[in-house]
Amino acid sequence: MSMLVHGLHAQSSATWLTAALSGSAIILGYYLYIKRQQSPPPANSKFARTQMLLERLDTLEDQKEIEKAFLDLTLLEEDARVLRLPTKLVSYLCGYDPTNFESSNAVLELEVVRRRTHCLFAKAAVVWGAASNWDACLSEDGTANDASTNTLRAMSLFAAHAHGIDGFVLDVSLAQDTLQDHAAAVRSVFDWLSKHDPSGKGCMSSRFVGKRGWVFHFAGCEMFVTSFSGCYDETNARHCPQQQKTIILFQPYASFVLHNVGEETPLSATDFDHPRTMRDRIRTRFRNHGVWYEIPEQPHLYPASHNMVMPLLEGDPVVRWWES
Repeated sequence: MSMLVHGLHAQSSATWLTAALSGSAIILGYYLYIKRQQSPPPANSKFARTQMLLERLDTLEDQKEIEKAFLDLTLLEEDARVLRLPTKLVSYLCGYDPTNFESSNAVLELEVVRRRTHCLFAKAAVVWGAASNWDACLSEDGTANDASTNTLRAMSLFAAHAHGIDGFVLDVSLAQDTLQDHAAAVRSVFDWLSKHDPSGKGCMSSRFVGKRGWVFHFAGCEMFVTSFSGCYDETNARHCPQQQKTIILFQPYASFVLHNVGEETPLSATDFDHPRTMRDRIRTRFRNHGVWYEIPEQPHLYPASHNMVMPLLEGDPVVRWWES
C-alpha cells in the first residue's frame, strides 16, 4: 500500500500497563469491565491469571523477569489475537479516542493525504492515530506527558489488534520542509518507539537496519512503514499537502493479506494494460496520473528500510534515514 512520547522508565507502572495492553488487550478490556461492575472473576479463570500477571509486572525490576511476564501475558490469549472492542472501551483503555480526528490530529492530517492518493486500498482503510500534541515526547529532556503515555497505550493496543486495524499514524512538526528534516523526524520517532517497545526488543538496536531482512516491529507486531512530507512535490507518491509536517504510517503486514492486496511482484511482472490484482491496479493508477511510485525489480532483495523515506526524485540515491 502506497500510503497509508519521553517516556517512561523501565520500572514505571505505566509502561507495564502498556506492555500488558499489547499482549493481553482483550482480556484486560473485559477484566476492567468486570472490575468496574465489582464482580471479581473466578480464581482459576483467564481473567484472574491476567490480573495476577499485571500485578506482578508492577513490582518487577529485572528486565529478564519483565520480558518473561510479558511473554506469559501474550501466550495467555494467543488464541484471541483478533480484537473487537467498542470505541468507548478503546477510549477508556487508551485515555483518548485514537479513531477520531478531534482527539488525534494525526488522523486528520492523514485524511488529507488519503483524499488525494491514488491508492485504492487507502480510502477504505481503518486507521488509528497518536494523541494530539505529542511532539514534546521527542524532546531531549525526556519528560513524559499524557500524550506520550496515551500514544504508547494506543499503539500497543493497535499491535495486539493487528487483524482489525489497517494502520497507525503519527504526525511530527518540522522546522523546515526539507528531506533532511523529514528523515531526522522519522529517525527520532523510530528511536523513541524502539526505546519504549513493551516487548523489550527495540528494533532500532539492530546493526542491520539498512539491510535486507530487517523490518520495523513494535510490541511483537511486524509492520510496513511509509512516510509523507511537504518536501515531496505532487509527482511523488509521498507528497503531503501540509507544510512543515511529517506523517508516518505503520501498517501490520497481516493487513495486506486480509485485504487481498496480492504478493509483492517485480516491476517487469506488473500488467499495466490489464491490471487484475489490487497491487497492479494501484501501480497502474499512480503511473496513469504521472506520480512516481517505487516498484523494485527484485522485491525479495529490497530492504524494507529503503522504502520508509523515499528520495525526492526517481533515480536519486537511497535516503539513509537511519544514519540521520
